[in-house]
Amino acid sequence: MNKLNWNIFFIFCCWFIWKWRCKSVFDVEFWVPYNPSEVILNYGTEWVKATAKTNTQVARSVEMLHWLRPAAGYHKLNVDGSRVSNGTIGAGGVIRDDTGAWCGGFMINVGAGEVLQAESWGLFHGLQLALSLQITKLEVESDSSVLIKLIQRENVDLHPLGTLIMNCRHLMQEFEFI
Repeated sequence: MNKLNWNIFFIFCCWFIWKWRCKSVFDVEFWVPYNPSEVILNYGTEWVKATAKTNTQVARSVEMLHWLRPAAGYHKLNVDGSRVSNGTIGAGGVIRDDTGAWCGGFMINVGAGEVLQAESWGLFHGLQLALSLQITKLEVESDSSVLIKLIQRENVDLHPLGTLIMNCRHLMQEFEFI
């Protein structure tokens, strides 16, 4: 049977018998193929190929990540944004001092959008929180390389998040960064 296990062939036989029976009852113009075993074998073989697990072993490495303290006298703002499958986005962040002590945190529901919007709003609200806590020396940490590049880019006027990025830059002028 061309590398097709009998149990898979049997399942496809049952399915096609049922399918062809129903089709012949409800469609007067339907005729069972003149080569039913070949049709079943082809479908079964195609299904096996489509569902076969390919050898996709990827070299994996484990890297232990942990929070690193900011320089002495500084605070660290960690921000992150997220998006769920229905499009809802949110952000959160935490500020700690150079001993690791909690100074403040936030979480916000931004609404609907893309993950970059969530990351950007997370930075914006985190910077506002730091200002409200009268923090002047700040390190900012984000896992969004796209956001970091947008903050560093000279001109973001035409970017859909340009206004928000410019507001973040304006807030950042209030801090001393390393």
